[in-house]
Amino acid sequence: MADPVHLQSFFTLASVATFAGASASVVAVTNTIRSLTPWRTPWIGYVVCLALALVGAKAVGSLHGSVDVFIAFLNSCLLFCTAAGIQGISVAAGEAGKPKIQQQGAKPVKWLSPWFRSS
Repeated sequence: MADPVHLQSFFTLASVATFAGASASVVAVTNTIRSLTPWRTPWIGYVVCLALALVGAKAVGSLHGSVDVFIAFLNSCLLFCTAAGIQGISVAAGEAGKPKIQQQGAKPVKWLSPWFRSS
């Protein structure tokens, strides 16, 4: 039987609370939503970032007023830019050396696909 501690080792509350963990979480959740639904907008990623920033700020007890909400908003913007950059770099690395062929017609969205263009 698998040890329950090892089953939780991919993402933990402590790892998601770091900037790198939060960025990876946003990429994973956004790519999964884009793959499972017909939604193809980058707003999905931003909504995930905003939710993560607000829930994180609430969890540590730092939401006491409008200034704190604004700081959480700024953190969500930074998190979104970072996650979008990670996604863009990952896609570019996966496409390096491949011929540029355009498919005609609709195709399923791959889990690792760019957020800012329809492909």
